[in-house]
Amino acid sequence: MKSNQDKEIIGNILIVDNLGQNMRIFSQLLHRQGYEVPSVTNGKMT
Repeated sequence: MKSNQDKEIIGNILIVDNLGQNMRIFSQLLHRQGYEVPSVTNGKMT
């Protein structure tokens, strides 16, 4: 059985939100599913 750290990355999803709580929730959920999840707080940072 692979741990979360050993899980193969299946894709990238960029999260853009100005609310830190939303970014943390979505980042954790998507990371558990195998996605690399960078996040930024505004569109200019993309």
